[in-house]
Amino acid sequence: MYFELNQNYSIEPRVSMRWKFSPSHSISFGYGNHAQIEPLWIYKGEVLAQNEIILPNKNLDFSKAHHFILGYDLSLSEHMRLKIEPYLINMK
Repeated sequence: MYFELNQNYSIEPRVSMRWKFSPSHSISFGYGNHAQIEPLWIYKGEVLAQNEIILPNKNLDFSKAHHFILGYDLSLSEHMRLKIEPYLINMK
């Protein structure tokens, strides 16, 4: 991701694995490093300091978080399945 306003960029790797240990059961694990920009008005906020207008938030970095997902998938029939996925999010 690239943010033109302050030339910040973020590389966001993601990976997942799935193990099907029987015809109707599988478990999975996933990881993602996610980033997002704040609303634009936060970066554009102006402050008057010593008779000069400055943008104190212009160089803020992205908000970032590590996402960890563990999943269990049970095939109940040809057209129905049960999937359970708890998430853990670690904010930076």
